Amino acid sequence: MRQHLLFLAAWTLLIAARSAAAESIVCLGADESSGTSQAVVVKGCALVHTGQLLPTDKDGTVIGGTAVDAQLAQLLFNLETVLAAAESSTDHLVKLNVFVDSPATALKVRSLFAKRFPGPVRPAVSWICTPLILPEALVALDAVAVVPEQSGPARPSPK
Repeated sequence: MRQHLLFLAAWTLLIAARSAAAESIVCLGADESSGTSQAVVVKGCALVHTGQLLPTDKDGTVIGGTAVDAQLAQLLFNLETVLAAAESSTDHLVKLNVFVDSPATALKVRSLFAKRFPGPVRPAVSWICTPLILPEALVALDAVAVVPEQSGPARPSPK
């Protein structure tokens, strides 16, 4: 019984934190067809800013070959890993800068984003068509996400 009560309490806190974070994010000009927004307003929250992420494994090898969807899957996995370490998630994304090797790649990624971000919170996205630091990479990104309030103050990363 006690375990059930503890689980219920933890679940309630999680739902409250998600609701508070969602209420602090206002999407302007949300576009269902692309899964993005024209702008996102964040009210009174801590933010996590990532560096540029690439579709690589831990050894720095580009994953996915020449398949945009496979590279994007690896890239989003890497993003989710970084955000989890910062006590956030892709549910709290507010801004993405997406770097692509070609306009065709941008169109494919945009289509995949529409499926990946169907919810009420859709990040604002900027598209940059440029050669990437790793020639095999078709797509890269950096991100800004809200850190839900329950996380507490910032702390140094573990080594």
